[in-house]
Amino acid sequence: MPKVRYISRSLIDGPYVGLCLDEEGDNTVFLICVKRNPKLSRIESYGILVHEAIHVWQKWSRSIGAKGDYEPGDEFEAYAIQSISQRLMEAFEGK
Repeated sequence: MPKVRYISRSLIDGPYVGLCLDEEGDNTVFLICVKRNPKLSRIESYGILVHEAIHVWQKWSRSIGAKGDYEPGDEFEAYAIQSISQRLMEAFEGK
């Protein structure tokens, strides 16, 4: 069984996000799967995590029908992506 670090969802009322460092994910949660690559710098690895955080945000916002009057504002979106990214980075670092 792979070791998965589940990340709290404190900013948005959306699905759980997890980071799995060596196994494939499934469709029941947002499970971000990345392999540790010693050729990548820490910054490059974080860049990948931010990229994946944006996909999590996009899927979540679409799932709640974020269009027109229901579309979150730019600042809310920025804080949500920041929160998701930070939690992925903490899980990546093993904290």
